[in-house]
Amino acid sequence: MPPAAEQDSAGSPHSYFSRFFLLPQWQGRGIGSAVLRAVIAWSDKAHRPCCLTYLQGNPVSGLYRRFGFEKITEDSQFVTMVYHPNTKTIL
Repeated sequence: MPPAAEQDSAGSPHSYFSRFFLLPQWQGRGIGSAVLRAVIAWSDKAHRPCCLTYLQGNPVSGLYRRFGFEKITEDSQFVTMVYHPNTKTIL
C-alpha cells in the first residue's frame, strides 16, 4: 500500500509515511531499509514528495538521512523530514 496522500500548507500534494516501527529483535536486519527503498521508489514513480515524522532522540534519523530525507521542521517532541523524488540515490 502506498503512503497516505496529503497536501502541504501550500496545497502541494505529497505522501506521508507514518507509524513505522520494528521490534528490537528485528532491527538491524535490513527490513527498515527495504521498506524505505519501496517508499522512495513509489515517491519517485508518483513524482510526489514523501514526508515522515519521528520522535526527538530516535536514532533512526541517520537511516532516514542516508536515504535522502531532509529535516524540514522540529519541535520539542517531533522531527519532520521530507524526501524529494528523483533527487537522491537509493541505497
